[in-house]
Amino acid sequence: MIRTTRNGAPERRAHAILVDRILDERDGWGRIEERLQKYPAIGTYLPIEMLREYHGRPPHRVHWLAWRLATWKSEENFEVFDALLRVAAALPGWEKEAQLLTSTDCGTYWSLLWQMQVAALLVGRGADVRWLGAGAPDLRVAHQREEFFVECFSYQKRFAVACKTGSRTC
Repeated sequence: MIRTTRNGAPERRAHAILVDRILDERDGWGRIEERLQKYPAIGTYLPIEMLREYHGRPPHRVHWLAWRLATWKSEENFEVFDALLRVAAALPGWEKEAQLLTSTDCGTYWSLLWQMQVAALLVGRGADVRWLGAGAPDLRVAHQREEFFVECFSYQKRFAVACKTGSRTC
């Protein structure tokens, strides 16, 4: 059951109010668009239209990278993410891994960042690296006449947002 206010409008949770204020009232979308233009790989793989589709969706009400683009003050993390994304997207099999960019799980950022860091390190060492996709190790690596597989696991501790049984509101 969705809670309503006295006038019958759906009640908005504090998290939804905060997200809306940052994105809508404080020109968060403008900041996101500026950064997408500044960082071409991010802009290519996470276009503003896609990021806007996530606005208001439970449980987090915003795409994990849109929130960072709107709120993080430093540019350094975006410079690194953009460079890593360029390397990752140039590797064979990227289309299998690119689906992580559409995930609504906030922890996806950290997992994808770690995978891209590992791939970039291996490429920088002269290895032939290929993405394998879901259900397999993340990377197939060929280096100095050897072949091996790499699973990039990222330990994370985070809270869960639980929905009421039978309700789609979080």
